[in-house]
Amino acid sequence: MVYDSMSIHQNHISMLSLEIKYLPIMLFPKIKRSFNIRWGDYVVIEEHVEIPEKEIEDRFLDFLLNFTVPDEKGFGKNKYAEELQLIATDETKRSILIDYTDLALYDPDLATRFIQNPEKILRIFERAFRRALKMMNEDLTDVVLRKYRVRFKNIGKTISIRELHRAENLGRIVSFRGIVVKAVKVKPILRRALFRCLSCGFVFPIEFEGEFQKPSECPNPACDNTTRFEMLKDGMEFEEFQELTIQELPEELPPGQLPQSVNVVIWGDLAGKIRPGERVTVYGIIKTVLEKPLKAGRRPLFDIFIDALYIEAETGEAGEIEITEDEKEKILSLRNDPNLEEKIVRSIAPSIYGYEMIKKAIAALLFGGVPKILPDGTRIRGTINILLIGDPGTGKSQLL
Repeated sequence: MVYDSMSIHQNHISMLSLEIKYLPIMLFPKIKRSFNIRWGDYVVIEEHVEIPEKEIEDRFLDFLLNFTVPDEKGFGKNKYAEELQLIATDETKRSILIDYTDLALYDPDLATRFIQNPEKILRIFERAFRRALKMMNEDLTDVVLRKYRVRFKNIGKTISIRELHRAENLGRIVSFRGIVVKAVKVKPILRRALFRCLSCGFVFPIEFEGEFQKPSECPNPACDNTTRFEMLKDGMEFEEFQELTIQELPEELPPGQLPQSVNVVIWGDLAGKIRPGERVTVYGIIKTVLEKPLKAGRRPLFDIFIDALYIEAETGEAGEIEITEDEKEKILSLRNDPNLEEKIVRSIAPSIYGYEMIKKAIAALLFGGVPKILPDGTRIRGTINILLIGDPGTGKSQLL
């Protein structure tokens, strides 16, 4: 019998219990280092058993409807059912944010399965979410329901951006902190389309998780067409899509190292809410994309990107900053301050002495410019860019 050391958990009670002396000797040192066990000790080995998707869907639906937390008076408050009711009746809300620690507390086995197979289980979770919304608002159509997403926070192993590229992390859920250095404009992306077979007329849908792919065969058992299909424009469904570039935080850089970055893709209601310059925590799945088309004699190199489950800005909810009335008054009073420019410059990297001109340029970068169209039709963009060149150790990264 073969045992996988990755499936052995110290705190899991599972199907199989046996003495350590029956485990393969090559496995023992790794277990011993991990759990400090000795010969003759009993260990528990978790045997992974597949369960039907319908059961997973029902269990997550039960979690959404019945997970409770104490309210101000000490009574049980249904944490997510109230939010479901609000989402089902508010057209501006397209997702529900789940705290992973809540799921792990309510159904540990389901939480573990999600970590082990995030892409598959997430699709099942979203089916359960849509079922719950349909229960609360029967007017929601299937086309509308497919736009709703389940998001998670407080999930995944926390690592640094430069650790994301390690092979052992591919396909896993991770979390990391960084600063947004680039945000591509929001674009619609095709997520679902209807195709008609030109041989038999059969109409069928295809959902796209990544790149566009043409049908490879007609689903009609009586038809053998594999090449002739027509995509119907009326059956296209789009979703908002945006790509961000997130860079390591200056204070977390190893000495003498340049900052590394990673691309993050976000979908739906998250798109357009994150701005360059914001410090964020990202929760997502590490995925790969081929750098160049496969070709004989060429190395099959892949690059990574993060398919975001959720992005949390350090200012609070993504894209939102709360300002009190007192703070608002103080900000407005600065309009009449003759030394306003000097105060802004001094507030940028105050721990670094001097560099007034560079700090003024950074201030201009933060405020941004105003696009202009000249009389001859030439368009001048309002975006400001900065390039700092200098000797190592002079504070360039800290300034930016």
